[in-house]
Amino acid sequence: MKVEVEDGIATRMESNYDIQDEHPGGGRVCVKAYGLIQKTYNPHRIKTPMKRTNPIKSRDEDPGFVAITWEEALNTVAEKIRKIIEEEIRKARAKEKRGNKEGFSLTPEAKALSDNFLENKGRLPWPLDKGIIVQGFGKQQHVVFKNIETHNNGVDIATDRGAKVRAVFDGKVSRIFLIKGEGKVILINHGEYFSVYSGLKEVSVQTGEKIFAKQEIGTVMTDKNRQKTHLHFEIWKNYDKQNPSHWLYKAY
Repeated sequence: MKVEVEDGIATRMESNYDIQDEHPGGGRVCVKAYGLIQKTYNPHRIKTPMKRTNPIKSRDEDPGFVAITWEEALNTVAEKIRKIIEEEIRKARAKEKRGNKEGFSLTPEAKALSDNFLENKGRLPWPLDKGIIVQGFGKQQHVVFKNIETHNNGVDIATDRGAKVRAVFDGKVSRIFLIKGEGKVILINHGEYFSVYSGLKEVSVQTGEKIFAKQEIGTVMTDKNRQKTHLHFEIWKNYDKQNPSHWLYKAY
């Protein structure tokens, strides 16, 4: 689209037919774009996150939106992601129990794998060949909203665009699922431990596949809007969250 700007302020928008051969819409701008000026400069525009209080969705229903703080909004998103991962771990555990007719908690093979995982605490390879931890475990100051604290269930590792993700230890792929807006997630079982790799664009393994330490399992997604390439990494012992910095080599 074309935008007219006066004194640093957008005053008019229109379609850009100069790119009609390249644009899927023939250069025509979406009708929503015409409201951008009002959304940007209107003094009464919405400036805070909104939460729906009426779960019933219908044309005749008032959604009951109320303003909430950024802290509540960010924590709500983090809580939803946590619940999804916990549910996937629960499903994986239930599947293991169904396959174990004797009812033992772990097979000898799984017990040995779990023990080996524990013995390597502080020596596990990083899930990326290159990277730096930009968001630690637990309560953290938000990277954008400095006056807001969020709780991180793992660590966020910044890396290069297109970086390959690798398993930190031998194990078996328990689940592969998608979190809307956050990319694909791989859940790897290491006996009673799980490692979680979130924010993947591509996955190169399959559910049930046995894998080895440092084996490539996917590619990190790049958030084009925020221009960041981050891998979110977690370690769980059953349903208890662990601080990955205590497990990865020289990460603490």
